[in-house]
Order: sequence, then C-alpha cells, then structure tokens
Amino acid sequence: MAKDAEKSSDGQADAEPVSANPRSDEEGHEDDARVLLGLVSELLNDLREKTERDSAKDLLVSRVVERLDALERDFLFREFRQPVFRDLVLLTDRLASLSAQFGDSEDVAAAFKSIERELLEVLRRQGVTPIEATCEAFNAESQEAVAVECTDDPAMDSVVLAVRRRGFSYRGTILRPQGVVVARLQKEVAEDE
Repeated sequence: MAKDAEKSSDGQADAEPVSANPRSDEEGHEDDARVLLGLVSELLNDLREKTERDSAKDLLVSRVVERLDALERDFLFREFRQPVFRDLVLLTDRLASLSAQFGDSEDVAAAFKSIERELLEVLRRQGVTPIEATCEAFNAESQEAVAVECTDDPAMDSVVLAVRRRGFSYRGTILRPQGVVVARLQKEVAEDE
C-alpha cells in the first residue's frame, strides 16, 4: 500500500482511504451491475419495440405502394387505354361488316378480312382478347342480349342461340360484352308483356 500512497504538499504520504465496510463495496458493485443490466434490458426492449414498429411501418408502406400502383394502372386503363381499345374494337366491327358487304368481290373482302385479322393481333398483343363465342347459358357478366327468340323447350330457356357481336376483354375486365341472341320460354315472354 505504500507504493499506492500519494504525497501531499507537505511531503507526507497520504494513506489510501480504506472502506469501513468491505462488504458494502461488493454490494455497491452488485447494485451497479444490476442497474447496468436493467438499463441494458430496457435498451434491448426499446430496440425490439422500435424494430417491430419499423417492420409494421415497412409493411404498411409496401401495402400503400402496391395499392397506389394498382390505382395508377386502373386510372391509366380507364382514362387512356380503354377508350382507344373500344374504338379499335368498333373498327374491327366495321371491317367485318365491310368484308361481308363486299363479299361478291373476293379481293376486296379478303383485303378487309386481312386488315381485321391484323388489328385483332395488335389488340391481342396489348392484352385485349375476344370473348370466346359459346352457345351455352346466358352470362350477364360477359354477354348482352341483343335479341330474344321464343322457345317452347324449357331446356333451351336462357341458352345463347347465336353471337351477333364479338365481345372483348382486357386482362379480365370486360371492354364490351358479346351481343347475343337468347332463347326464352314462350310463357315468360307473354308474362313480361
């Protein structure tokens, strides 16, 4: 201990202070360690909570971004693509009509039919596809009844007899329903009038 002693200004060595209770120093260190462990535990809990909040925020931001992307795609479709696609679909109708009208002249009819096929291919590459023609039960989601024919056969009620106008969809969204002729039971037609 002599070497740990310091000299005071008068040249005398000061004795190192000795704790009156050596046990209290150990307890003090244990208390300090407990306090330190408590602080570390609080910091870890705070860090875990912040990480959880950040993860929740990241998930929320991801969902918001996905929804905004979907809204943007929907907006672009409704405001820009859908009107153009509908006009192009009408043009295919006109070409088909001209092809039928000039059917006597095979060259003219073939030219219109060729243009119609090319236009349909352009639409297909953009995601616009014709609705498949079926002669099954009427489907109000993809078909529109443009004419009704009476039937006495109950099995034929609401069956599509013919497709008068092609329908088109864009990635599952109906651009224009098929125009179809639908059979209806004779008694139902009489009751509706």
